[in-house]
Amino acid sequence: MADISFQDGSFQHGLQVLEARTKITAILIWIVIALGLLMALGELSEAAGVIDLASADAGIVELIVGLVYTGWLIAFAISVVVIGLWIHRAHANLLAAGIDELEFSPGWSVGWFFVPIANLFKPFQAMRELVNTSNGVSNSFGGETPGDVKVWWGCYIIGNIVSTISVRIELNAGPDGIAAAALMGAISSILTAASAWFLLKIVRDVMEAQRSHLGVNATFA
Repeated sequence: MADISFQDGSFQHGLQVLEARTKITAILIWIVIALGLLMALGELSEAAGVIDLASADAGIVELIVGLVYTGWLIAFAISVVVIGLWIHRAHANLLAAGIDELEFSPGWSVGWFFVPIANLFKPFQAMRELVNTSNGVSNSFGGETPGDVKVWWGCYIIGNIVSTISVRIELNAGPDGIAAAALMGAISSILTAASAWFLLKIVRDVMEAQRSHLGVNATFA
């Protein structure tokens, strides 16, 4: 790891930008968590036969559940953009701090999320590098992976797999598969909410680490 040096206040400016983005990101993550848990409740109700979203006689409860689903999709889509901007800025701060032995650039730390196959492991590695480096911990091969990063990614990947299974059950099994699909959907929603919770912890940890650890290096540079 190179000596940390700060030129033209670039790191301090980046830290201010990250602080602002952290606040917005935290709000959106909380919204995704809340709507995700409400969606899971709706899916469990559908699996138990309490509500029927496919019925032509859908009532107020089904309407509310439908609005929750729509709200979650919108919030999730917005969060993808906002979290991507947060990740990009956090990685850029490492470069601004003079750390040049990085495997991932700010652009690719986000870009790998959209590359098939590679998006199963590359974003995890990039986040691992971000968390470790922000905390002044070696990110060399064989280094420790923070527990929150492991759980975040595990819930994220398993949640997506279960969601895919849910969609396939619903499409292939027809009306008879609605209950099973809804149950799998509820599990996916809970896992996604859990992933969002651990991502929130990671976001706050990185923000504090860059403020304190990298900030201390700035003071004594």
